[in-house]
Amino acid sequence: MPVYNFINKLGELEQHTLSYNDLEEFKTNNPDLQYTLSTPSFIGGVSNDSGRLPEGFKDRMRLLKQKNPLSKAVDHLI
Repeated sequence: MPVYNFINKLGELEQHTLSYNDLEEFKTNNPDLQYTLSTPSFIGGVSNDSGRLPEGFKDRMRLLKQKNPLSKAVDHLI
């Protein structure tokens, strides 16, 4: 569920976890909170703690390369 940011009367940031459908009702029931836009957090691009791609994934990429030898699409992954 998404986390929405609100500023209260004291100027403090409050975070509330709500479904999108509940957001409008929450804003109506809490007129003292000002909704603020923020950017979402994204999950990092590494697949595991070591930062390396799993060997099973690399094997699939090698198989793609064998079937499409002229393609450069997966060269950076294997």
